[in-house]
Amino acid sequence: MGKLFGSNYREMAAEYGTKVTEAEILEAIGSLWNGEVTERYLKDDFEPTDFPYSLRLIRNFMWDRLQKLADNADDIKKAMSDFLAGKEEEYRIKTNEAARKEADAEREQFKNNPALLKVLENKDRFNSIGVILKTNEKVAAINYSSFEPFARLFLQDKAFGGSAKQMFAGKKSVQAEWGTKFNKKWPENSGAWWHLPESADMDALYEELKQYSE
Repeated sequence: MGKLFGSNYREMAAEYGTKVTEAEILEAIGSLWNGEVTERYLKDDFEPTDFPYSLRLIRNFMWDRLQKLADNADDIKKAMSDFLAGKEEEYRIKTNEAARKEADAEREQFKNNPALLKVLENKDRFNSIGVILKTNEKVAAINYSSFEPFARLFLQDKAFGGSAKQMFAGKKSVQAEWGTKFNKKWPENSGAWWHLPESADMDALYEELKQYSE
């Protein structure tokens, strides 16, 4: 088409073809967004964090509908792009707000659960010596005993025969000293775990375990 009418054939078509006003374009965009777009892509279970992944689909769907409005395609496409940029910013703000609320709730939870705070503060250094550190966030029914949420610290070696096994396995006096028990199955997390009271001295425990990792 460009070879016949020159590089500005689109502008010529828009000039002489059917045109819609900016107000009409925005009305059509809003109607499409509140109708088909919301129905197809923004259901009740839609999360703001999903928007960047849905944007390309939404953009293609909207353009497929809107390009049929009139011949001034450039005006329509620009208005649609500006509209979607605004929505993208809106969902970005919603995502940040949701993350902030989640972080606030997590901090509040830590205030009420010393075991969670212990794990958060110490998990990286325990991980550095090959030991995974967790706490039970639910009631833990293990080996005929029941422990309230956040009452126990759980240790698992990242490799077979790691520090926790070397420190506790077959050593009844050490297990008694730390109040440590072993279970082959913990429903909250897979695998076998050593567990001990939440009140355990984390610095002393770390130093003991570290000896077996060197």
